[in-house]
Amino acid sequence: MRQSQFSFIEADLVATPSNELAFAIDSPTAIQPRKKSSLPMPPPSASIVTSDPPVASPLIRQQDYERQKVSSESSLKRIQTETNRHISSLSAIFENQGKAYRQLEQLYNTLRSLELKEDDCLEEEDFVRADAVHADWEKTSKQIHYIETEKLNELNHDFDKSWSSLSKLMRQESEAAAKAAEACVVVKEARERSLEQYVTDTNNLQRQKMKEIMDLRAMIDKEKSENAFDYEMWEKAESEYLEKVDDLVHEEKKDRDSWYNHQQEIESEIEELLRKVNELKQSRDECVEKIKQLDDTIEQAIAVHGPEKETLGYELKLVVKRKADIDARSVQIDEQEGKLQRMQEKHDKDTRRQESEIEALGQKIGESRDRANIGQEDADEIDRIMRNLVSDFEKLVEPKVADLASHQRQSDEQRSKVDRLSAQLVTIKSKLQRLSKDIMIVEAQLPDLEEQKSMAVGGRDFKMAAKMSSKIKNLKGALEQSVVQKGELQQTVSKADLELKDARQTLQDMVRQRKEAERTTGEDILQAIQQCRQNLIIARERLSGNQYRLHSLLSSEITSLENRIKYITTKFDISPDLIGELQRRSSKSSLRSIARSASKDGEQSTATLDELEGLLQQAVDDEDYEQAD
Repeated sequence: MRQSQFSFIEADLVATPSNELAFAIDSPTAIQPRKKSSLPMPPPSASIVTSDPPVASPLIRQQDYERQKVSSESSLKRIQTETNRHISSLSAIFENQGKAYRQLEQLYNTLRSLELKEDDCLEEEDFVRADAVHADWEKTSKQIHYIETEKLNELNHDFDKSWSSLSKLMRQESEAAAKAAEACVVVKEARERSLEQYVTDTNNLQRQKMKEIMDLRAMIDKEKSENAFDYEMWEKAESEYLEKVDDLVHEEKKDRDSWYNHQQEIESEIEELLRKVNELKQSRDECVEKIKQLDDTIEQAIAVHGPEKETLGYELKLVVKRKADIDARSVQIDEQEGKLQRMQEKHDKDTRRQESEIEALGQKIGESRDRANIGQEDADEIDRIMRNLVSDFEKLVEPKVADLASHQRQSDEQRSKVDRLSAQLVTIKSKLQRLSKDIMIVEAQLPDLEEQKSMAVGGRDFKMAAKMSSKIKNLKGALEQSVVQKGELQQTVSKADLELKDARQTLQDMVRQRKEAERTTGEDILQAIQQCRQNLIIARERLSGNQYRLHSLLSSEITSLENRIKYITTKFDISPDLIGELQRRSSKSSLRSIARSASKDGEQSTATLDELEGLLQQAVDDEDYEQAD
């Protein structure tokens, strides 16, 4: 048997199993173990960890950073919640103060109305109705006293406590926001380093895998070319073999074809000529025998080249098998390219997600730093307002309120004294009236008793006369004592009446002094409140847009002060003209403060002040107090 020209393929395939010729990456038929991918896989979907670092210790450190970040953010949220609760509490206090001031305004209006009604009743000498009106007046006065001395003091105490706590909480919030920003910065830097390492490792591995795939594809393309060449060689050998065999048995095949055709003709004749069956059967048998002989001759002739035919068939099987292996490996490479492409897409998606998280961290860092700065500014502004505005205002108002309370207390004590003296005088007068009545009765009885005694003496009824005489003596003794007691009571009444008149005069003087003090002090208190309100308005306008919480608090406090102004105006019965004048004074003081802060140049400040004062005066003259404000 001759040597096959494809023997080198056969030798390779015999030495190496066909399953080892396939692409080894992720191939189920590969004998070589699949190389473990070193691609840094992205982490599970989470908002904290963005990628798995290559070593354990950086991962531990990054987890610590993440825990610190979560802890600082939780602490910040807790303090913010507590701060918002205090702000709500302060807003509620301002609202309750406003309600109390509005209620006091209504009560003082009611008190004024009751005083007028009581005066009308006294003029009409309707003392029963006057007593009922006075009872309502006392009830209203007690309500006013309770609100002014207890309710407002309690609200002021709650205000001082909450305001001080709010300043501390805002400073704590500022510190917590700064710590949260620092933690976010550390986490952001760690994530950026992790993302950079992840991208670097992924790109390196992708370049490595792509190079391997390109090398394998080049190798397969080369093998495809060689296999195509081998197949062409096989076709050429097959053609030569067929030509050789055809040349060797050409005549026999020609004779065989002729005999075969003749056999067909005979078959036709057999079918057509049944009558000649026997003859034709004999002829047919001869033909069959001859064909058999020729087939044997052909087989014997071809048998010489049998090994070559078998070799060609075997070589064809090898070529087909190798082509199938190459095609399978090509499919595997295509799958690997698709897998690499999907891996790249996933890598791009993870990278975009991590970049988005890092960008969000950057925004959070900026927000936390802004929150820290704003919290510090809010705390400083609260301390400044409490120190320079509210505290100074309270220090200015408290002595005046205490002075008014002292006048009120003295007036109340003197009124109680007048009431006590009035009650004593009424009691003494009632006793004197009863005694005078008794004296009149005794004096009326004596003439009758004298007449009865005379009649008894004339009738010689000395026993009855003695009885009447004894009774007359007793009545005269009692009458003398009653007359003496009446004189003493009359002196006591005169003395009590004089003391009551002095007490009433003293009360009138005290009331006049109190009203004068109320008028003067009320004006001072009202001006102080208006000045404090103006200062708070200026402080509110100075706030930045981010200080919305403090802006809301100041607005609530300003509203409370406006209600307090109405209450003070009603309580001290301050005229609208005086209110406008006080408004102008407080506005002028505020304008001076604005002008001084507007420029350090004295001339410019003076010009600005003069211009603003002119506008203010025009608004006051037009009674446009909102414009003046």
